[in-house]
Amino acid sequence: MFFYGEDEDETLYLCELQLTLAPPEAPELSLAVKAAAPNSDFSATGKPSEIKSSRQREFAAVLRRALDRHAEFRTSHNLV
Repeated sequence: MFFYGEDEDETLYLCELQLTLAPPEAPELSLAVKAAAPNSDFSATGKPSEIKSSRQREFAAVLRRALDRHAEFRTSHNLV
């Protein structure tokens, strides 16, 4: 799944999102994210709470907002 995300500086990222469902004993989703930005290329892999660097945490927050908007859209259009 590809989507565009913005950070707090309104930098636009083209993101590839890969979700892996976590086992019942660890209900938080595991995330694998690759982002291509104008002057950088990084990946953040792991649960959002495990992401260490501030830039990766910032991007994880962008990702969570995008997922929330996607869920709201699916719910509002009865696509769930």
